[in-house]
Amino acid sequence: MALLGIWEVLSRLALQRQWGLPPPSEVFETLVELTTQGLWVAQAGYLTLQNAALISLTTLAIGFGLTLATAIPLGVLIGRNKGLEEYVDTAVNMLRPIPPAALIPLLVVLIGLSDTSSYFLIWFGSFFPMLLNTISAVKHVDPIYTAAARVLGTKAHRMLTAVVFPASLPGILTGIQVSWQVAWAMLVLSELVVTRGGIGNLVTRGEFADRYDVVIACMGAIAVLGLVFDAALRRIRGHLLRWQSDLVV
Repeated sequence: MALLGIWEVLSRLALQRQWGLPPPSEVFETLVELTTQGLWVAQAGYLTLQNAALISLTTLAIGFGLTLATAIPLGVLIGRNKGLEEYVDTAVNMLRPIPPAALIPLLVVLIGLSDTSSYFLIWFGSFFPMLLNTISAVKHVDPIYTAAARVLGTKAHRMLTAVVFPASLPGILTGIQVSWQVAWAMLVLSELVVTRGGIGNLVTRGEFADRYDVVIACMGAIAVLGLVFDAALRRIRGHLLRWQSDLVV
């Protein structure tokens, strides 16, 4: 609250100028405006903050869903097959350092300004953290677990689902949390550049119109949504790993 008060005072003192940030009171009024009236977006009409958030979350769900569907199965497969790991290690180490933002010009040429470009950016940015965490988690499953399962008569085809996957779940969930944060950043980046909807696009529209109250209000909405989903992921992790009494969540 003290910081908001200082921000308000300094902004009010600078109102006679041509520079400076809008005060928090003005940002709050803009937030109400965005939720009730919206902001004009070409080819979409007035876009409210809640509709923009729905667009963003739909895009994120599709892109991150693709990551879950590809990174975890592939990571388990590679982690269980040393020969395959050596084969794909070079390709992973070549692609992983590429910043997703560097792919935007290529995506614009190949795919255009579309949701598909956003899906790819989210997938590419979040794929490698999840893949590498899954590989590491599967590789470091204690051999005593699989040995005990064999002694108890567990069949080979059930070893993966009954022993390996549950034992590696903490590491996999860590990869999901890290990848989620990257995916959220890639979502905002893609909406700033390659798509015409979502909260990130509202930020761009606010910037073009010199409406920095809109920019700050949307940034605040992005921060709150990110915080809510991070807390939800932590709660899910704690629920799934409640059997590990010594695990710090």
